[in-house]
Amino acid sequence: SRGLGDVYKRQDMRRGVIHNSFLCNKKPGLADLLARGIEITKESLIQVIQRTTIPNLYLLTSGSSMPNPTELLIGDKIEKTLQILQKQFHYIIIDSPPIEFIPDAFVINQFVQNMLIVTRYAETNLNALKKKLKEYEKMKNTIKGLVFNGSNDMSEKKYQSYSYYKY
Repeated sequence: SRGLGDVYKRQDMRRGVIHNSFLCNKKPGLADLLARGIEITKESLIQVIQRTTIPNLYLLTSGSSMPNPTELLIGDKIEKTLQILQKQFHYIIIDSPPIEFIPDAFVINQFVQNMLIVTRYAETNLNALKKKLKEYEKMKNTIKGLVFNGSNDMSEKKYQSYSYYKY
């Protein structure tokens, strides 16, 4: 292992609730770390990264609510944070708010190698998404795929009666 574990996940600082899924505390988190007037070091990061119930998965929560979290993502502190994390973890997953309303994903894009767009099945207007992504030409090279989640139960029911034993 390169450090603390295999996977680190940082969450959306605006409506961060993923800490509940992993039975972690919301505070202190990334916002608290970035807002403090301290130098970002491995030691300061270790103080806010939490172990989850899943082996080799660690979480840096969103932390305290801040008036304008996008401002925290601009500057040297977030870059330093990600550089340190890259030395400690094999994979870093960053959960950002929807790109339709908030530019956080575009700010973060300058620090990531690969990006997946996660969208809700049958609820996302793909033409609007495509138009929005065209506004941010620099993202084109980092987007590696599109993940649809939240499919409705009807599509699953269609296959529930299917079985190899019903010939």
